Amino acid sequence: MSSTMDGSKLNKLTISGAAFSNVSETCVSASLDVSTSSVSQMKFVFNDTPSMQLFRSGSLKRGTTIRYGTWSVTIDDVGTKADPAGPQVTVTALSSFVTKLRKQTGAKNWGNQDVSAWVRSQAKAVGMTSYWIQPGLGKRKIMREKPEGSRRESTWDVMTVLARELGVWLFEYGGRLVFARPTWMMGQSGRSTWQLTWNSWSDYSASMSGLPKYNGGSEGRKDERLEVGLVAANGDTVRPGDEIALGGNVGEMGGRWIVVSCSYPMTVSETVKVVCERPVNPEKQAKAGAKKTASTKRKEAKGTTKKKTTTKSKSSSSSSSSTKQKTSQSLEGSLWFRRWVVNKHGGKWGVEGYGVQCVGLTKQYARDLFGVWPRGNGNQWYGGSVQRRYFTPISKHSTARAGDIACWGAPYGKIGGRYYGHVAVVIRDNGSTVYCLSQSGTRGLGAHYATFNKVGLQGYLRPKGQTARNQLK
Repeated sequence: MSSTMDGSKLNKLTISGAAFSNVSETCVSASLDVSTSSVSQMKFVFNDTPSMQLFRSGSLKRGTTIRYGTWSVTIDDVGTKADPAGPQVTVTALSSFVTKLRKQTGAKNWGNQDVSAWVRSQAKAVGMTSYWIQPGLGKRKIMREKPEGSRRESTWDVMTVLARELGVWLFEYGGRLVFARPTWMMGQSGRSTWQLTWNSWSDYSASMSGLPKYNGGSEGRKDERLEVGLVAANGDTVRPGDEIALGGNVGEMGGRWIVVSCSYPMTVSETVKVVCERPVNPEKQAKAGAKKTASTKRKEAKGTTKKKTTTKSKSSSSSSSSTKQKTSQSLEGSLWFRRWVVNKHGGKWGVEGYGVQCVGLTKQYARDLFGVWPRGNGNQWYGGSVQRRYFTPISKHSTARAGDIACWGAPYGKIGGRYYGHVAVVIRDNGSTVYCLSQSGTRGLGAHYATFNKVGLQGYLRPKGQTARNQLK
């Protein structure tokens, strides 16, 4: 399928109010990506002159606003790369509205607020004019923390923490803020439903590119995923929150789906990539410092009773293991860890000579915890000497905890004929999968949320020592 750039789309781009000059001739790659789990972004690659005139002009400098229809993005990163034909300029731009909310830092206490009304007021204050905010989410004491060291909590971070505690989605597209649960969204008007059918290899809806890609997931199929290619003329109007209704001879992949991400290539004849999930609400994450429930207390008491009845020989044989457990610390429920995840999400961390790598994020994590900067590829972390000085190795057969570093060997990190492995910071263990904050070296992605299976898992590294204990406070 042709990938010729679409001049009619590119010519709609404006930079700080002025149209790009010769954009259709100089732009060799452009895309717009929207997701329920990451900030909306546009990416471009431009051919430059042999003397790097475009790059040196500063017209694409960081902080510059680019507009495309109702979309407004702010340049976050500008770089260069060599092409056989000459120099090229790479540009990544993120949602201007989220960028504004991220710039709002410093201690602030809004007091006890109706969450839905507060979210709407913050969105309106940065220029958003469209909202999809679920009502009736209750009241919360809302505050933005005072900056501490390199950590700067922003208004967007506060919204993100609220969304996790309430089990709602938080994202923005084209000037519209969404703060709602998927099940609530499925019952609302103002969104599109895409009726699609696939009966056989040669018999399917004309608006589809072919057979959808399906993953049945695990854990009661909570993480089922469907990927559809749209080739309809109006395919670029699909948005996260829309419904995909798939019928025909498709077996268990049929039924109702909710769109979670869209990738719109700005080319003449490319498909719009749409990723969907079943409309299941996110699990609520306990508020830091929340009181334990009666059932939790009973379980803990039961566990304590069992430990007391353990034989002396078993107690003796596990004494060294017990000592290790005292020095290794779980960051489960830690306010510091939750804010660390929020602050790092969407950024590119530990970038060195090899660009964005998975180990860049875990290096930053180790630095923020202990002030160290471990080396090694992803498959070398679990056995690394510096890593084991500050982290306790945990068996791959154990249940991971929030704050652990999950370490994989093959089949992750394949470059050429070699496997370099992968590392990511654990948010929660789902049984057969683990949900993490991760960076991707092979895909060039900054810190994003991702679910991994445990194939190739080497084990986990759990923070230990006084510094880790301080982060529990």
